[in-house]
Amino acid sequence: MPSTQPPFPAAQRSASLRLLLDQPDLGMRLIMGTDAQIAGEVTWAHPSELLDPSAYLRPGELLCTVGSALLSREASHRLCLAVAHTESAGICFGLGDVSEHVPAALVEAAESFSLPLVTIPSGVPFTRLNDLLQAARDGSGRESLPAAGASASALVTGRVLDLIGSGLASPQALAREVSVAGLDPDQLVVGVWPALAVDRVAALLQGQRALLARTEQNTLTVTGAVSTPELSANIGEMPRGFSAPGPLVNLPGALSAAQLAYARASRADPGVGPEQRTSLVGLLHQQSDETLAPFLEQLIRPLAEVDAQRDSQLVNTLRIFLRCEGSLQETARATFLHVNSVRHRLSRIHEVTGRDPLSYADRVSLHIGLWAFDRVRQYRGAAVQAQR
Repeated sequence: MPSTQPPFPAAQRSASLRLLLDQPDLGMRLIMGTDAQIAGEVTWAHPSELLDPSAYLRPGELLCTVGSALLSREASHRLCLAVAHTESAGICFGLGDVSEHVPAALVEAAESFSLPLVTIPSGVPFTRLNDLLQAARDGSGRESLPAAGASASALVTGRVLDLIGSGLASPQALAREVSVAGLDPDQLVVGVWPALAVDRVAALLQGQRALLARTEQNTLTVTGAVSTPELSANIGEMPRGFSAPGPLVNLPGALSAAQLAYARASRADPGVGPEQRTSLVGLLHQQSDETLAPFLEQLIRPLAEVDAQRDSQLVNTLRIFLRCEGSLQETARATFLHVNSVRHRLSRIHEVTGRDPLSYADRVSLHIGLWAFDRVRQYRGAAVQAQR
């Protein structure tokens, strides 16, 4: 006769920090927090790199961050003030992506505001916390969570590479993954591929010494110098770009070089079949910088300036909204925001640019501007690295 005993003991069924800390598969560690705080309900794990997420953070939510914006003591104080102001459940700091240790300034600020502070090890996505919290609430929880799949691992690696490429993390943040993959840290080659090629590239990497990564724009690979030619030959006629072999410390330059090579390959030949040549991206690759400049300067540049001044995440929200094909619900899920918060950001984009993201025609214009914005960033990033 099947057991009717709930999967979590009665004392653990509450969706709380204690529940998360007691899961050995998560590897979380308590830095500070009282028994009462640890036993309090956690409604959601809310990933954010904003210094002031108070506009989007709700009471009972656990703020999850890798600390990419915590570059000063004042930044840590500002973050903890925002979390305390919203009566959130505390802060979960992701180790490894930016820092191997919790910043001392963050510990000090959390203590001053009496905030619970926990850590989660590198390689464990924040989304796994929500899986367990939801399971505890609906009574379908498991004793432990399944290991993250290859897709989740690729997303984590992609996030690390994004941070390294933007200068927010040291190349050493990827050292452990390079070692586990059996790669020579002095002979690393970065490859950039179309985003939709991730499954095809993953299949080719089976049994190879390599790292696979996914970002919003591309599929990325980190391989050795020997396996790269074979990988390139087997992928067929598809735009891709590679860096020269180099040491781990030069990873930012390798990323920029591979991105520049990919951009040039894509622009020279956006596709080999009629389907590719009649796509919007295929058409954009054939346009000059002068043709695209008004879309960039009048639509996206003003959004980027507002983001730089207020850390408002308008460009990123627009990018995700376009990727979600204009769906408010899907955008809310992808950004861990309420639908009304997404509407507010889109309304702000409308105010700044004069184009309404909810209008199909205006959405196409914004898509063109964002594509041009990304292309310019790729070229400039590569140029800066080449001068070093």
